[in-house]
Amino acid sequence: MIKISKLADYATVIMQNLATKHVPTNSVLLSQELSLSRPIVAKLLKKLSQASFLSSKQGQKGGYILCKELKNITLLDIVEAIDGSIALTECVKDSSSCALQAKCSTKKHWLIINTTISNSLKSIKLNQLI
Repeated sequence: MIKISKLADYATVIMQNLATKHVPTNSVLLSQELSLSRPIVAKLLKKLSQASFLSSKQGQKGGYILCKELKNITLLDIVEAIDGSIALTECVKDSSSCALQAKCSTKKHWLIINTTISNSLKSIKLNQLI
C-alpha cells in the first residue's frame, strides 16, 4: 500500500487549524483541539516552522502562526516538510541503488506516476482545504 504518513496527515490538519486563526496558538491548545498528543503536535510544529510555514512567538500570548499566505502553501509542501520528497519507488529517488537498473523497463513509468501524484498534491493549496 502506498500512503502518506500519519504525521504528514496530522501536519495537514494542524495547518488547516492554524489557517483559521489570526492569533498565535500554542501546542497545548492545538493538541486539545485536535485530540492529538502534545509531543506529536510539538514535533510537527517544529518541522513546519523549519520549513518556513510558521513563525513562533514566545511569552504568555505566544505560540505559532502561519507566516505564508494560504494560497502559497500546497499539500505537497506540507507532505514534503514532514516526509521528505515523494518517491513511490526507490528508483524514483535514487536509481543507482537498484540492482535491476540495467534490465528494468518500468522506471520511466514509475517516474510518470510519481510526477502525476506530486503534481496533484502541488495543485491543492491550503486555502482550498479550509
